[in-house]
Parts: sequence; structure tokens; C-alpha cells
Amino acid sequence: MHFISVICITAGIIISAAGVKSENIVAGKFKTTNNSSTADTTRRTGKEIFIAACSSCHRDSSAILAPGTSVLSSMTPRMILTALQTGKMQVQGKTISDEEKKTVAEYLTGQKIKESSIPS
Repeated sequence: MHFISVICITAGIIISAAGVKSENIVAGKFKTTNNSSTADTTRRTGKEIFIAACSSCHRDSSAILAPGTSVLSSMTPRMILTALQTGKMQVQGKTISDEEKKTVAEYLTGQKIKESSIPS
């Protein structure tokens, strides 16, 4: 029993030293917070997102049926974003956040997404 107490205390010290707050631990996992200073330092670039989530299928190669980067770069960012949100790529799009979808669409096309609002 003494051994378990030592392990628990040691774990508590390590977690405290790492700056993890107990309210950010749920069922043994860390909750993500929306702290803007943390989000800004960990935000991935469009290239990083593309390499991690898309490049295994979307590269310029005749052996792969998915459109390569040369085809994707000729699309508008809105076309890519729509494919990730509600189109053919929505299953794959679920692996990245809405912000990352926008970032990768802008990266691939070299254009900013034009936000449009519908008048009420």
C-alpha cells in the first residue's frame, strides 16, 4: 500500500511540474482548452496539415486516383472547404478542425477564403 501512495504522490508532483491543472483531466485524458496563447503556438500550418492528413492520397502521381496537388491548386479554396465539410471528403475532413480545413484550403490554392454573408 505504501508503494501505491508513493506512485500517486510522484504522479501528482510530475503533473504539477508540467503545469497541468486537475480540472483539465477527464477520465485519464487531458481536456483541450481554448487558451488563445496556447492555440497560437500550436497552430499547424497548411503544409503541415496537408502532409499529415492529405498527402498520402493527394500527391502528383499517376498511380493514385485522388487529385494531386497540381489539380487541387487550380481549385478555389471554397471548393476544397466544401468538399471537406459536406462533399466527398467529409469523412476525411472529420479528422481536422474547421480552422484547419480553412488553413489547408488556403495553403493548397494560395488564396484566402472569401467569407460571404447572406443578407437577412
